[in-house]
Amino acid sequence: MTMSVVAKKAIMVLQTPWPLLGLWLVGGVLAVFVPVGKWKNASKRYYQYYGKAVEYENNQRAYEQAQKQYENQQNGNYQYVPQDCKWWQVQCRKENYYYWMANEGGNNDRYRQSLPDWYLTLGGKMGEEMDREREEEGLSSDEASGAIKFVYTISILTFVGVLAYGSYVIYKKTPATSLYISLGFLGLFSFAQMVLITQGVIATDDRELENSVYGWFGQLAVLMVYTNYAFVLFSIIFAAIFGIKAFVEYKFLGTDAAQPETTEDSKVVGETPTDEDYKPMA
Repeated sequence: MTMSVVAKKAIMVLQTPWPLLGLWLVGGVLAVFVPVGKWKNASKRYYQYYGKAVEYENNQRAYEQAQKQYENQQNGNYQYVPQDCKWWQVQCRKENYYYWMANEGGNNDRYRQSLPDWYLTLGGKMGEEMDREREEEGLSSDEASGAIKFVYTISILTFVGVLAYGSYVIYKKTPATSLYISLGFLGLFSFAQMVLITQGVIATDDRELENSVYGWFGQLAVLMVYTNYAFVLFSIIFAAIFGIKAFVEYKFLGTDAAQPETTEDSKVVGETPTDEDYKPMA
């Protein structure tokens, strides 16, 4: 196959947006759903081998705790029990923390600093001792799961926004400079989240995972790392594809991909007329 034939085929492909647009959308779908599939498969394997037994023990513990609380109420020994709060239930989380500080946090000689309200408002972790006591009360110690869901949703919406904008740029054949910037921001944002989640969110302590029916892989933070890794790869791959496309257009078509295509409607007002403009219409 001669170079001229290759050039002609490349020109034919570049003149229509559909091949690149289809590749862009397929890549976006894979970047979202492949990590989800990988995460679910690993979680299901753990559940089949170990999670069922852990789930049974958790149900038994919750039942015994409910029975104990009921007996205390019947005997008139009512005692306040911390509630299982969601991360956005600020007042509930504050009440649990203040109760723990008043009854448990000060029962030792070591000075304990009070956490500021903004830390509690944003769903900060209360500490290992309070998590252990919450587990003894039959409550979940993973209060951050709701916050992680929120951040994961924001990440997906951000990616969908970049995907939609990129589809518009490809379809309209507008300059891709802003799309390069968007892909760079997406890749940097996703890589930063990967580092932060790996070093500060994913639990590795056996005590924190002993009540999980899906094990280490069942953490939503693990899914976020998979997803952000896919977003980084998506950004790098498509930035390279757009770069190759711009090079081919410049090499074989003699056009700069950063400049919009000139049409009859885009002529500047006041441009000096040429002989073509005075030709009579047939």
